[in-house]
Amino acid sequence: MPFEVRVLGALAVHVDGVEVPLGGPLPRALLSRLLIAGGEVVSASTIIDDLWHQSPPRTATGTLQAYVSTLRRVLEPAHAQKSPEVLVRTGSGYRLLIPHDAVDANVFV
Repeated sequence: MPFEVRVLGALAVHVDGVEVPLGGPLPRALLSRLLIAGGEVVSASTIIDDLWHQSPPRTATGTLQAYVSTLRRVLEPAHAQKSPEVLVRTGSGYRLLIPHDAVDANVFV
């Protein structure tokens, strides 16, 4: 699946040449946080602290899982039939597995 992430300018993701809707500010912040990690695992507790500036709501864990699910649906439309391959859970965290050159900023480095 051809994947393109644009971070130079407004955050945008194209899957198979089509821009996908990323949702509101917090799902976008989640995606940005995982992009910054460069494929490394980011713990759920770190993501929660980052998204809610260390003042998370009681429902933060469930809300994070909902945001992950939402992003998976748009990043991997076929994931319902298989295990996720792009936004994966690893231990107590998440990681984004995309080719280095799929991110526009990495092409210019």
